[in-house]
Amino acid sequence: MNHYNEEYYLLFPDPDVDTYDLNSDSMTNKRRYKKIELDYGQMPLKFSTETYDLSFATSNYEIFFPIGSIVVTEGLKSLLENGLYGSKFYPAIVKGESEGIREDVWALNIYKLLDCWDRDKSVASYPGGVKSLDGIDVAPSVKTFHLSSEILDNIPEKERLLFVMDNTDVTNIFVHQKFVDIFRKHNIQGTRFIKVSKYRFGMEFV
Repeated sequence: MNHYNEEYYLLFPDPDVDTYDLNSDSMTNKRRYKKIELDYGQMPLKFSTETYDLSFATSNYEIFFPIGSIVVTEGLKSLLENGLYGSKFYPAIVKGESEGIREDVWALNIYKLLDCWDRDKSVASYPGGVKSLDGIDVAPSVKTFHLSSEILDNIPEKERLLFVMDNTDVTNIFVHQKFVDIFRKHNIQGTRFIKVSKYRFGMEFV
């Protein structure tokens, strides 16, 4: 058995906790922080949550979930930032709908994805069964992942404890067991981890 499928987990928001969902403002969207590396020294990224009063989120270890990324507090950032692949944490602000603000938070700025799912051993489907359209590759929907040992063996472990998968139709964030242990040690709420070997598409919603 591929040991990477046992070491890595997909990270999702807990479907039973909606207070951690975030929306980015129009200026943050224009900066394409999930595709392009941002330079430090510019304005922080700005997010809001539908939670009326964000004052409840006062822990040094919190995580929030804008679509396709994560936002973490300073304390959590310090524990994760040395294991990122193709991304970095960038200053951010999170505001409650009417009250409460967190200015000690950092958004995951993603600028390089990692294509490391084994095409032969994973299960994927293509819209209409078509893999390319007018010469452009179609991103498949991956139902089960099998990670490629050939690719991951060539990247030092400490440089890929968190990465975002490439060439799929949705954004999937993968974290190593070492990071999962950090989340559990600090009892960080609002997260759900599903081991790669156990994951089947749709499990994240139930």
